[in-house]
Amino acid sequence: MRRFLYALFLLSTLTSTLFAQTNEVEGLKLPPDQTVAADEGFVVVNAETLTPSRRVKFLVVCNERVKFTTSASSLVVSVPPKPGTVIQIFAATSLNENEPTDFARTVITVGGSSPPTPGPVPSPAAVLEGPLTFSVIEDPSRRTPEVAALVTSPTLRESLKKSGHRLFVFDVRDAAIKQLKFDKAIEDAGNKVPVLIVQTKDGVVQPDKKALPLPATEADFLTLVKQLTGK
Repeated sequence: MRRFLYALFLLSTLTSTLFAQTNEVEGLKLPPDQTVAADEGFVVVNAETLTPSRRVKFLVVCNERVKFTTSASSLVVSVPPKPGTVIQIFAATSLNENEPTDFARTVITVGGSSPPTPGPVPSPAAVLEGPLTFSVIEDPSRRTPEVAALVTSPTLRESLKKSGHRLFVFDVRDAAIKQLKFDKAIEDAGNKVPVLIVQTKDGVVQPDKKALPLPATEADFLTLVKQLTGK
């Protein structure tokens, strides 16, 4: 009988949790629903209770893997860098020693556009006269293993060097970006990095003064070089 009653209690608790629709119930208040950027990192959720000594229990539901930690009346939850992710946070506390509150709910939605994926290797209409200067503009704090493998590849640098080309890697926050007048090309690309900027020997950004998508692999990079120079 006790097991049956306990199972009934759990079922009742789960049902009330799933159907919680408001961020404020008697004795408990959570922040309103919010939309955060994909690079937010983490969000702090503070619960307001009747008295500061009330301990709050939290439940986090998300279709992506998240990490969180709790204290007496607050929760810190990580934000997956994936736009469209929805994090539901349920909470409950006690009105008194014997009576729990209903569940309150707040929703965190990850906004923004999806991170740029390496685009296809462009096919420039005109062949550029070398040697060329290639500048990779990236954010080292968000460097992926694929980008790291590309920009640190000794064979790529050696291949470019044999043809007289040069390769540089810049942090998007580097002051040299503005000095080299790369900022306009990056802005025209939507301020999304990594990108590749190609310059002819006279320093002009080509093609058409625009930044290009960074090739995904070393082979793609060398294919781009061949298309740009015709050899």
